Order: sequence, then structure tokens, then C-alpha cells
Amino acid sequence: MSQDAFVAWRSNRYSVPWQEAGARVALRESAGKLEVFRGPERIASHELVDGRHQIVRLKEHHADIPLNPAKRPGAKTRIHIDAAAPQVEVRPLAAYESAAAGGVR
Repeated sequence: MSQDAFVAWRSNRYSVPWQEAGARVALRESAGKLEVFRGPERIASHELVDGRHQIVRLKEHHADIPLNPAKRPGAKTRIHIDAAAPQVEVRPLAAYESAAAGGVR
């Protein structure tokens, strides 16, 4: 299972409780449903959807996700890098004309 609390099945993504994110799970398709198991416990059940690249999410699966990554061991922290534009030397066009002519004018 991915770290974002979804499992992929037949090109679609189905939610699981966020506490199970990254855990090894088993999937079972039966009677138009997808069941997700962690060991013997069924942790999620969804109606299968038609098509591809659909996202099926139950709100309760992602409710109360802690915003402090320190509460979840192994969680990634989002960082923002603020980089300034590079400084570029400004030259008159005559300098380029001189270089194109072999350095003599």
C-alpha cells in the first residue's frame, strides 16, 4: 500500500484508514466489491468502480490525520525552497557582434 492511504486495483485507487498507510495488505475482489485486509482483519470495503484512474475515497478513512509529522514515525516533511533568480551579466549587443566576428571589429 502507498504512503497516502490508498491501494491500487485495476488502475483505480481505493482509500484505506490513514493509520494503515504503508502497511502490507491483501486485496479480495468479490461480488462487485473490493475488500482490503491487514492480516485477518478487514480494514476497508468499497464498491468496485468502472473505468480507469478513478479515486474512491471514504471521508472517514482520512479524517483526523495529524498535521504534525512528528506524530507519525517515518512521515515525510514538506519543505519549501525559495530560490532567487540567477544574476545575469548585461552586455551591450556590440560585445556579441565583436565575439561573433572573431574578437576584432
